[in-house]
Amino acid sequence: MSKNVILFLTSPSTVSRSKMCLKNFKQLVNLGYDIITLSTTELLPTYIVEKSKHLIYDYTSHKCDKKFYFDFYKTSGGGYFMYDINSHHKVMFYHDTHFPSLLRNYRSLVSYAKCLGYDNYFYIEDDHFIHNHDLCNVRKYIDKLSEYDLITFCFQRLLTSNEQVYSTYFNFGKVNTMFDIVKNFAYTEYEYKNTDVDIYGQFFETVFTKLINKYKSDDYKILKETESISNIFKYSSINQVYSYRNLIDDSRCNFIYDIINSKPVFYYSTVLLSEPVNLKIFVGNICHENTTVYPGCWYYSYVDPSLIGITRIIVNDKLVKTFDASQNVIYNGELFFNS
Repeated sequence: MSKNVILFLTSPSTVSRSKMCLKNFKQLVNLGYDIITLSTTELLPTYIVEKSKHLIYDYTSHKCDKKFYFDFYKTSGGGYFMYDINSHHKVMFYHDTHFPSLLRNYRSLVSYAKCLGYDNYFYIEDDHFIHNHDLCNVRKYIDKLSEYDLITFCFQRLLTSNEQVYSTYFNFGKVNTMFDIVKNFAYTEYEYKNTDVDIYGQFFETVFTKLINKYKSDDYKILKETESISNIFKYSSINQVYSYRNLIDDSRCNFIYDIINSKPVFYYSTVLLSEPVNLKIFVGNICHENTTVYPGCWYYSYVDPSLIGITRIIVNDKLVKTFDASQNVIYNGELFFNS
């Protein structure tokens, strides 16, 4: 048995996601390490089933809804949200999250590697393609585990803060010392919500960072890489399924609450987009708006709250989004106009 193992987390919920998962998995096979795969669905390609040394299925879905985080948005800037601040206004989009499941699955993979007697692991989620030219970097970091207990890639949590947090989707660690930490992680949605809200009521990378710092031993050694992962693995494609690239994701396109005018407002943000977006708003069968929103800009429009349920958004004439009439839009996000 190899002393090194790849911990591969996948959620192939669609055919396209399954194909991406397979392509990325095949690259990991080239490393020659054993692979433990944890899948949250049954749509797992046969190749992955056959090539995984061990296979775990966990269909349990644990989530935290927007209400759980709402107080943290207000008081600490924690929780999970996307935001934009400019000279005209501030906007914050709030989210339901699957963070409890991610933490559970990470704990399961490390624990299983511990039971099987592995020494070192490389944890990676299924939306990262490691190019052949970058496989040497994976081996280099595995070798560095002779000096460190955990190798993590850090980034600044907020532009307005110096807080550095650890990336959760891609890291290297010693199995035994990391097991002593992950065994303390919340394993269910109930534990996530009720154990320690000062830790768990935060952005997920903050949760992960706080848990490691709380439970690590005094002699635990962490290599904190501050250079961007995409610069280190420069030939690879990292975060291929990043929700913020989705043109109709809730983090850029939703009904939120206008705090100043005390009413719902439809808001669309093109932050981080590189191309203009054609936006059509239909209320029933009537086209309410037809406009183009350019990269780095925003658009908002008021729609009668009683008509939200028959409103649909068409982006670039192909993506369609509808809205739940029963939702409380204040939990979707808030818009603050500057005075």
